[in-house]
Amino acid sequence: MDHGVESLELANTLSNIGYAKQQLEDFDGALEANQECLRLRRGVFGDTHEDVASTLTHIALVLLKLERHDIALKVFLEAYRIRNTIPVGDMSNLAFIVYNIAHIYHHQGCHDDALKFYLVTAEIEKGLGTAHLDLSITYYNIGQLFYQRGEIELALTKFNEALNIECECYGSNHPNCARTLNEIGNIEMQLGNLEAALKSYTNALRIYKSAGMMDEPVVVHSLKLWRFDIAHPKAAPAA
Repeated sequence: MDHGVESLELANTLSNIGYAKQQLEDFDGALEANQECLRLRRGVFGDTHEDVASTLTHIALVLLKLERHDIALKVFLEAYRIRNTIPVGDMSNLAFIVYNIAHIYHHQGCHDDALKFYLVTAEIEKGLGTAHLDLSITYYNIGQLFYQRGEIELALTKFNEALNIECECYGSNHPNCARTLNEIGNIEMQLGNLEAALKSYTNALRIYKSAGMMDEPVVVHSLKLWRFDIAHPKAAPAA
């Protein structure tokens, strides 16, 4: 058997081992398996191949689990650089990488960089369909960033765009819609639009009650936004 073929078969096995170990929360073992997989794939394909980018993405995800955010960011950026040099197949994979770059920058307080990559993510996700749930998450995060930058009218626009997608995908009585309505109400309050703010809060409260949730989340604390944690998009990197 050709040595390159043997290396690729071994790399595929190591990738599967890495995935299994990650699911078992053996993150150190997952990292080791994926790093060896990366070494083999680079040996066969070089540094600018889609499979190399995918392996880097898997490594970055494990690094996030290990809370090694700075290194994860560098690895995601390398995966992004590679994918920008080759024809892209599944755009959801590219969106996944860019979103996580933005998410780490956001976590680090690098708002300008986070906004830049969230906006790139949104443009990619638009190609997946205007009602794509991942796009609503990205719009929500962009809204957060605009709010943190003091650009509250732009934040309001993005929260409304997120709400429209959530209502279309989940239905207008979903708790995610209530979460976004609460954000909208907070901003309308700051803008002095009291009737609009009250309408948003009332709708949010109605949804929370119908879902059997407690009412406490619908509160304004010194006019600061209350928010849920936002999960990573559903898109997953290719193996």
